[in-house]
Amino acid sequence: MGPVEPSTKPIVGEDVTRVSSTESTQVSTSNSSGLYDFQDESGNISLTPNPVRVMTDEAECHNSITAADATEISKASVGIVILTTNQRIAGDVSNNGAISSFDAALTAQKAVASPCLTYAFPVRTATGSDWAFRPVSRSFTPLTGVAPDYSFLGILYGDVTGNWVSPVLFGQSTDDKAQAPSLETTIAEASMRIPTPVLVPVNTMKADGKKAGAVLYVAGSPTHNQDGTWSVMLGMQRADGILGLDMNLHFDTESINVVSVATTGISSAWTVVGHADGGNYQVGLFGVEALQGTGAFLKVTYNMTKSVGGLPFGVAAQANEGQIPISWSGVPRTSDPQIRVDEQ
Repeated sequence: MGPVEPSTKPIVGEDVTRVSSTESTQVSTSNSSGLYDFQDESGNISLTPNPVRVMTDEAECHNSITAADATEISKASVGIVILTTNQRIAGDVSNNGAISSFDAALTAQKAVASPCLTYAFPVRTATGSDWAFRPVSRSFTPLTGVAPDYSFLGILYGDVTGNWVSPVLFGQSTDDKAQAPSLETTIAEASMRIPTPVLVPVNTMKADGKKAGAVLYVAGSPTHNQDGTWSVMLGMQRADGILGLDMNLHFDTESINVVSVATTGISSAWTVVGHADGGNYQVGLFGVEALQGTGAFLKVTYNMTKSVGGLPFGVAAQANEGQIPISWSGVPRTSDPQIRVDEQ
């Protein structure tokens, strides 16, 4: 299991709008205990927290969005940890509905950005908010007062570890009635695995007739290591702009077993995680700085129990969640792993 986001931290200063069938619309603001309240309620009502909430404190930003968040997101992208439903919302900073190494890269960038507040995740650009609130609203038709749940959970984009702390605590409300709803709530758990990435067709072309995006290729023939394992290098041509790579190595378990993966060459400064799942080995790579140029980027080490010629596994890959297309060259390069592949 992945880390469980704390559910008892009050969120101060969040506006909640109440629409009632018997009274005029009102707004209540959460206090230092995360409580808000409306008095003498009846009829049909709906409660909706303000969907736009932005961080304004640099320390709040840096303390909440950290390398630990990027690491957990990358682990989740290959199935090492299973994020809760709300952690998945926090981790999907690219706003495409999935968890990938691209999300990990964006989170790592924000963690080291200076100032942190000016770095906007794509989800912030799309929604205008650093937060999501769940549920989006609550409705009671009519309000009965029998064991109602008035609570909402605030989810800070990028903070999958849940270490956010409010930068400012305001004074306690003078009217925290027992019926006042709390923002404290329990996070529902759900498992999630990103779909296996796929390669785009090799003949993907730009307007000038040249291939679009990056090209994945074999950067060197399989090498027999002294410890009995084998290694092969994978390379990437035109890797410029790639921040996150999600890969799947598919193989016959009766012939080989992938032992490990390691960054090399143009991805040496990156982070890589791998996870074996039967005949598949999920790989997630990301970095704060985008890849540049052409060269070897991944060393795959495996055991071979039956003789296998050439590349002993199938490869699927996705760059920046599909924003940069990847085609497959399939041409082994037996010389310098940093060799450049001719432009096609």
